[in-house]
Amino acid sequence: MDIDTEAVDEVMNALWQGKVTVTGEFVHNSNLAKLQSVTSSYEEEIWKYKSSTTRIVFEDNIHEVEGAVESFNISSDKEDLEKQVMAYVVLNEDNSTHTIYIQGNGGVRANEDSSNLFYNFIKLASIEGLEYFDTSNVIDMSGMFCACLSLSSLDLSSFDTSQVTDMNGMFYQCNSLTSLDLSSFNTSKVTDMFDMFYQCNNLTTTITIMSTKVTSYSNMFFAAAVTDGSQIAVNYTSETSDLVDQMIETKSENSNVLKGSLVS
Repeated sequence: MDIDTEAVDEVMNALWQGKVTVTGEFVHNSNLAKLQSVTSSYEEEIWKYKSSTTRIVFEDNIHEVEGAVESFNISSDKEDLEKQVMAYVVLNEDNSTHTIYIQGNGGVRANEDSSNLFYNFIKLASIEGLEYFDTSNVIDMSGMFCACLSLSSLDLSSFDTSQVTDMNGMFYQCNSLTSLDLSSFNTSKVTDMFDMFYQCNNLTTTITIMSTKVTSYSNMFFAAAVTDGSQIAVNYTSETSDLVDQMIETKSENSNVLKGSLVS
């Protein structure tokens, strides 16, 4: 499995240098325990298993998982024992890879800064239970699935992105991804889509651009949808039509990225 480490480092440096500190909170369900943001080292708690994890499962109740080799409280407020986010790491039958269970009573609330959450999970093949992962507060999704090289299908139809401003490198180098459901994506506040689908070679999806405030979209579709049968359709509003034309110009010559439908 090949990964362009220099290119990934470049985009990750851009993500960190351009990071905006989140000071506001848009509470959808404040009763849910909130997941912590990811540390820059990526070597702590569940993230130290990023190179061996094949499956992540979100669950809506906290319970011990049989066969767990380690467990962690990955809540943003570890002192509040009533709002824990527990993670259990289970060794798979092959004795070399892992499944991670992420649990919160009633579900888990995503951190406002959810950047790089699954960055470099190079063996991750599936994410389940995303209906129990409340993203309505999230402002930053940059690099969220960056370098998830083994993901072939991802259903984000349960994602609420109404507050998100940064999708920089969100699916960067997800070159095995063929199916991506963005049907619920609200991009009305997004300002940064730089490298969003960079090297998503095999991808078929549809995204609607709602925001005229997107100022960064370089390489958005570079080397995206270049294999036979792949296609990215970019829907637009009457206000974003010209912007979408400019975004599509970032594609490679052989990229099957096309202007989609006008939406109201």
